Amino acid sequence: MGGNIYPHSPKHCPFCIRQFGSFLKTLMDDNKKKATSGAPAVDTRIKALVLPNIHVDSSNPTFPIWSDFMSLDSNGGEDSGRRELLREAVERGCPKLQHIECSWFADDDDVEVAINALTEGCKTWGLKSFYAMYLNDLDYYHRSRSILETLLMHHSGTLEEIELKECEIVVSDDLMFLFSNCKNLKRVKIEPSDSGEAVICFNEVVSEWVCRDLKELHLVLSRPRILSLYEPTEWLETQVRRMGKSVYGQIGRLVRLEILSLAFDEGEYPNAQTKEFEYDLTRERGWLAELAGLKELRHFDAATDFWSRMGQGEVEFMDAQWPKLEKMTFKVFSLEIIMKEPHWQWLQKRRPNLKFSAY
Repeated sequence: MGGNIYPHSPKHCPFCIRQFGSFLKTLMDDNKKKATSGAPAVDTRIKALVLPNIHVDSSNPTFPIWSDFMSLDSNGGEDSGRRELLREAVERGCPKLQHIECSWFADDDDVEVAINALTEGCKTWGLKSFYAMYLNDLDYYHRSRSILETLLMHHSGTLEEIELKECEIVVSDDLMFLFSNCKNLKRVKIEPSDSGEAVICFNEVVSEWVCRDLKELHLVLSRPRILSLYEPTEWLETQVRRMGKSVYGQIGRLVRLEILSLAFDEGEYPNAQTKEFEYDLTRERGWLAELAGLKELRHFDAATDFWSRMGQGEVEFMDAQWPKLEKMTFKVFSLEIIMKEPHWQWLQKRRPNLKFSAY
């Protein structure tokens, strides 16, 4: 049996992905018989599982695991029974599974149960990487924080990479748990959809981040929506400055970072408040100085308008503190807007091999 399953490309897969549920069930039953007779269990050596896009309609040929397993459950049990059946099949049949890649429509409860069963089942060796698209981890009508919470509960000691693309809702508390408990993290990429929310909120960064080997970080930041309607403005500003120093200080202590992408969530903020974020990476009003420890930084992606408030002091800081910087990326209509500014021209002359790009 091969070590990986890539159902997107049948030639890399020893059997059709629609047979995966049947395969696990057959393997589980066979291993039970072997255990009874004293024979050794079959080791599939499967380490990576890449699932195609999963659709709500279980008759769709791209909906593989759950529909197959439902048909194999002769008792027609509840979700909890099917989840346990699939979890047991993965645990016994694929004990070395360490990499999962999947995508699904966010409102499909069956798929959520199936993904949870997969992550629970491969805890023998522990997951090293988890890639997902369209994750929505907050369901107002059912349970909340289920998938990511289950993942972190069972795999915080082994998880090295997590990528959530085009996600809808990811709870800030879970992201905080990720950074505060997963010591082996090397890469974190959290990208909300245009209507999504997957952010680290300033006021929730209260625990020390332990992922000191992190090399790649893509993160969206957010200020608290309302600190208090009854406190004076000076008090609010003091609290924001204290929290901002803590957040950027945590990032600055990730001294092995090579790629850093920062953005802020501006969806629910009025324009005046949005402009405040632009000062975050300045020396006078922001916390750029907190990032002085990023000596390994090679690529800085300002996925927001941080650049618009930067001047000579900021580029001199980058030149002095980020000696390995090779690329800067800006979210701007045209790179000419950036490069006409004298301070960016100065940096380009100082670092002729430094590449500037826009998107």
